[in-house]
Amino acid sequence: MSVETLTKPNVREAVPFFGVKDMPASLRFYVDGLGFRITHDWTPDDPKVIRWCCLKHGNASLMLQAYWQDGKPGGWPKEKPGEGFTVCFMCEDALALMREISARGLAPSRHPFVGNGLWVVGYTDPDGYDIDFESPTDVPEETEYDPAMHGLGR
Repeated sequence: MSVETLTKPNVREAVPFFGVKDMPASLRFYVDGLGFRITHDWTPDDPKVIRWCCLKHGNASLMLQAYWQDGKPGGWPKEKPGEGFTVCFMCEDALALMREISARGLAPSRHPFVGNGLWVVGYTDPDGYDIDFESPTDVPEETEYDPAMHGLGR
């Protein structure tokens, strides 16, 4: 392997991979609620039973797989799998996305706010993973979302 090969960019994307306890509940959350679409799936037992899938929303992806124990679906770790872990999806307008998601019946798990120069709109999935949608803003730090004031965009 040449030095040139090692210095050329090769990594294209980071894709979070979540073990999930209840795939149908997770798919309702991500697809029906957040608006992701299934781009690939694995259905080894039954074409109607998804064991693994890749989801996409815009240019961002994530993967879900039914938790496995001893080589088969089932079991669940004793600790909370998503604790201390957050995936941040960078958006053009996180507030507009929040309104789209709210129209599908899913509310943020915490009140949207401005942190680090970004609107932060957070959701927690059925397994405890935190999913944040964030977009740049010039609104002052620690401002909380107010629909009367921030309802039209950034």
